[in-house]
Amino acid sequence: MYIFRKILIVPFLFLGILASGQFYNNADAITINEVLYDAEGVDTGKEWIELFNEDTVSINLTGYDLSADVGNFYAFPDFTLPADSFVVVHWNATDTDTSTDLYTGDLLNAAMSNTKGFVALFSSTTHNSSTIIDYVEYGLGGQTWESDAVTAEIWTAGDFVADVMAGSSIGLQINGLDNNLSSDWAQFDNPTPGSNNEPIPEPSTVALLCIGLLGLGLFMKRKEIVKYFLDTDRHRLSRLFKHKKRMFSSKIDFRSSRK
Repeated sequence: MYIFRKILIVPFLFLGILASGQFYNNADAITINEVLYDAEGVDTGKEWIELFNEDTVSINLTGYDLSADVGNFYAFPDFTLPADSFVVVHWNATDTDTSTDLYTGDLLNAAMSNTKGFVALFSSTTHNSSTIIDYVEYGLGGQTWESDAVTAEIWTAGDFVADVMAGSSIGLQINGLDNNLSSDWAQFDNPTPGSNNEPIPEPSTVALLCIGLLGLGLFMKRKEIVKYFLDTDRHRLSRLFKHKKRMFSSKIDFRSSRK
């Protein structure tokens, strides 16, 4: 009986470990979040791809492959990306890997295209529609791996993010919010590798009104501002009075004509 109880407990312990995230690996939670494919000046060593883990648990990327050039793949080392965190993969660059930055090393003729290209992320060293987990193409549709991405329902056929000028990046407008459309992406004139993509919110109407009044105060004295609004109201009242007077006269004439 004691042995039987132990046998029953083991599966529940295993499920508990899975729930804790120690062996959890939800590949779909990893998104291509931002890409700088055309750096200012010489591109070599300056191009990068930012990945984001939108999940609530860490994800091990060991065995994943990343491609941003036809025929070239970067195989991730033993690396775990924490929950709600970024990692920047420096394409065709050499340096020491850290917890936030990975370097592909020198890849032969692997520079990312400056006008049209793609970035594809695979959960395996086997590359097909079953293992591709995220994808983006820019400059022109029909890039490498597009058909596999469409089959996997992570991209829309023929769609692409518009090309941006050198030094700018393309990124998801909100971290991890990817509906597989180019409209999810935006141009960032000030790239944000390793940090949030959320754009600065537009000023509210109240804020704009306050700024406008402040600017007006720089050119007009306080008394002049008061006089301006009083004159405006007086003018409006005068027009309203004349309008009412005409209406009243019209009603009198109308009644007289009926008699």
